Amino acid sequence: MWRAMRQLPQLMLQIFIKNQRRSDDCFVVYSVDDNTTLPEFTLSLTRIASCGIDMRRNPSRGLELFSVFVFAFHPSFVTAGDRAFAVHCLFQQQQITVSTRFDFISDITPKAVIGATSSVPAVQLTIVQGRVPTGAKPAGAVSVGEPLMLVWHTELDSRE
Repeated sequence: MWRAMRQLPQLMLQIFIKNQRRSDDCFVVYSVDDNTTLPEFTLSLTRIASCGIDMRRNPSRGLELFSVFVFAFHPSFVTAGDRAFAVHCLFQQQQITVSTRFDFISDITPKAVIGATSSVPAVQLTIVQGRVPTGAKPAGAVSVGEPLMLVWHTELDSRE
């Protein structure tokens, strides 16, 4: 959740994202009836883009969220007491170094070279129900969530 909070003693308050004053879930209104001096604006992560919060991915700095939050004291007009805050949130990604080491042995020479010609194998795919193919017939109709297995096989014996 993304939150913007401020202690304000006024009788009426509207917190909204700039240019989203009347958009669903992008604003909140507090009045004297709420009996609170700690107004809070909460925005679901699924509404970030639709409420006008800019999201930028920066390869060197991570993920940046930017928006302007407005604290207005009149439901329709901009007043001198209204305040706007530009908010930058930066979520840095952890740097992970991955390395691999290969040891090559250069003094190995081939013992023999085998020359042969082979035909292209004929490969077939069968989809059967269940997890282990026990001579099961190909699946005709299955339900969502039912286990299936893909069985690849060749027509010819590979040892010939």
